Amino acid sequence: MATKLPIAALTTKHLFFTPVQATTLTRYNTVAAMMSATQYHPSLDVSGGALDTFLPAFTTLNRPYEAYPVIRSNTHLETIFANFFRSTPDVRFRRECLRTKDGGAVSLDWVAGDDRNLSPNSPTLILLPGLTGGSEDSYVRHMVVRARKKGWRTVVFNGRGCGDSPVTTPQFYSASYLGDTSEVVEHVSSRYPDANLYAAGWSLGANILVLYLAQESSRCRLSGAVSLCNPFNLVLADEAFRKGFNIIYDKSLSSSLRRIFRKHALLFEEMGGEYNIPAAVNCKSAKEFDEALTRVSFGFKSADDYYSKSCSSDFIQHVCKPLLCIQASNDPIAPARGIPREAIKPGLTGGSDDSYVRHMLVRARNKGWRVVVFNSRGCADSPVTTPQMYSASFLGDLDAVVNHVVARYPKANLYGVGWSMGANLLVQYLGKEAGGRRFSGAVSMCNPFDLVMSDEDLCKGFNRIYNRSLAKALSGILKKHLMLFEDIGGDYNIPLAANAQTIRDYDDGLTRVSFGFKSVDEYLQNSCSANFIKYVRTPLLCIQAKNDPIAPDRAIPREDIKGNPNCLLVVTPKGGHLGWVAGENAPRGCPWTDPMVMDFLQHLENERSGTHQGTGNLLQSVNV
Repeated sequence: MATKLPIAALTTKHLFFTPVQATTLTRYNTVAAMMSATQYHPSLDVSGGALDTFLPAFTTLNRPYEAYPVIRSNTHLETIFANFFRSTPDVRFRRECLRTKDGGAVSLDWVAGDDRNLSPNSPTLILLPGLTGGSEDSYVRHMVVRARKKGWRTVVFNGRGCGDSPVTTPQFYSASYLGDTSEVVEHVSSRYPDANLYAAGWSLGANILVLYLAQESSRCRLSGAVSLCNPFNLVLADEAFRKGFNIIYDKSLSSSLRRIFRKHALLFEEMGGEYNIPAAVNCKSAKEFDEALTRVSFGFKSADDYYSKSCSSDFIQHVCKPLLCIQASNDPIAPARGIPREAIKPGLTGGSDDSYVRHMLVRARNKGWRVVVFNSRGCADSPVTTPQMYSASFLGDLDAVVNHVVARYPKANLYGVGWSMGANLLVQYLGKEAGGRRFSGAVSMCNPFDLVMSDEDLCKGFNRIYNRSLAKALSGILKKHLMLFEDIGGDYNIPLAANAQTIRDYDDGLTRVSFGFKSVDEYLQNSCSANFIKYVRTPLLCIQAKNDPIAPDRAIPREDIKGNPNCLLVVTPKGGHLGWVAGENAPRGCPWTDPMVMDFLQHLENERSGTHQGTGNLLQSVNV
């Protein structure tokens, strides 16, 4: 049970975090692969923040992926052979029809005899098949058999109309509707409350599963999950579907959709509104079916709108449970370019769910500090209520937050910690705003300082990967709130921002216009905290890494920091961008910087409160 601090301790000090736009790669980081103690075969592309944790669990990744002779010569041969000629194990199921809250129904197929043969606390695996798939599919049954041999209880979740599941209302399912999934997980969890619950999804089922994990975040009842052949980006998958031989798959899936729909067409008789039932009944492609039925049922303006808002790649950064994603680089239906590889959890849109923030939070909390994390507009699911996001130099929100916190705890000393762009904002605030004097101390980490130089570096070499990933995260946030920007005039280019390929695209389409700059270059030039650090009058610790790929070493305003008696600069020879995988807590614990940050802040607090704990004069004792 957590120990509650006395109220007096809670009101003596306050730590204020500003991770507003921190740029970090905390889950899918290709560098982690090189650090792993366990080797995987070079024919496999394996990456992820959890690499060192989970790689030792696998017994096959050290062997090459060798497709069966002849079949391996062509992606379509491998796809079609598996679909038509792979064996289908004989599995006896016991069906349970689950009535959903909206009057619909889904079917849960349990392995017959499991209630007698397995204990109530046996691990339980929920399987989510692909589009139109169900418990009769070969790939599903093979997984059932393998899990059953391990002593696991399995249940196949057949969506509405799939696997002969009944359809009782004029609504099927979609790539982003999570209501049925939530009810199934809740039902299974309540049935076996002592069992750890897991899930595996294929194709569209994988997309739904990842969306569900992201929606539930840390509240999710699943202990872990596996996503296989996830299209991730449905816009790209739709484009691939309509090219070359892939048209065959499109026609096949549309045929399955027609067949399911026709069985239940009477439920849709005389449906009004924008429904086009004849088009759904006679669809020649999956997009025609979605345009006529799916997008209308679930409130989207068009099939394209439905696809763009149903991409699990836009939400995977919110997944807080262990997740294994397995893809094929030559998948004709789930294209490799749709995989959110390098920055599944980018910090340019960072917030209280980020690893580096939480490590600092825990350390501060252990020392008796109160902590509040400032999630900027749209970040970490923070609401957006006006047609304006945030920028690298807009200080209005930060000022409002500081005033609010000070008013709430007027007797507490206030400190600030900022990462990356959050650090850039914090330093500008300290140097420009009168409110900066309210801080008793602050820490800036991985501050880009000069955004012009940072922009230059983001357009070079491997850094372009970070650029694309961060742009995707920004556009993903924008897409959630597009209706606020409908019919907005002026120089705005919302389509450019919503489909940004680089951060510069996004800033040109939206940010620089929102904040009154004539161009992106003007915006970047006027948003550099390097121009204001000479005016900082608050004790400030700046920590940088010499090899930071996003906050370049040449951008550090060394002379201004040296000439300011309130500032201290520490530059580590390595550390990357918000990496700092070093020290006694490496490789999976807190960053190397955390103890230094709290030592600095605690020293300042001791000086202000008149208590001394042997820290000495920290500003002079640190060797820069």
